[in-house]
Amino acid sequence: RNSWLKPSGYQDYGYGGYPKQLSTSNHSAYEAALSLLEGANLVDERVVAVSLTINVLNPHANLLSVVRVLFEFSRTGNVMNSAYISSMRGLVYDLDSSLDLCRLVLHALFYAMVLYYTVAMLRDWWR
Repeated sequence: RNSWLKPSGYQDYGYGGYPKQLSTSNHSAYEAALSLLEGANLVDERVVAVSLTINVLNPHANLLSVVRVLFEFSRTGNVMNSAYISSMRGLVYDLDSSLDLCRLVLHALFYAMVLYYTVAMLRDWWR
C-alpha cells in the first residue's frame, strides 16, 4: 500500500477501483477519454470516493511531485474534498556520467578543505 501517500485523516479505500490514465501528448485521445468518463455516469449513489492523482516531473529542478486530490461522498450527499502534495528530489549524482562523477569529486574535495581549515582554525584558536 502507498501509506506514504495517505496522511493521517484519510480513509483507506484499498486497491479496488477503476483507474483511467489520461493522455498528456495526444489532445484528441485526452478529449475522447474524458468524454467516455463523463458519459459513463461513473459517479452515482454507490460511489464512496473519487481520487485524482497527478505526477509532475520538473527535470530542470530535478523534482518529482505527486498531487492527490480526494473527493469523498457521504451517504447524506455531502462531498468532502482534501488534497495532499508530496515532492521529492531525484538522484543528485549519476555515477555513469563523467560530468557528475567530476562534480562529486570536486564537492568532496571542497568539503574536505572546509573541514580541514575549520579544524586548523579551531586548533589555533584553542592555543
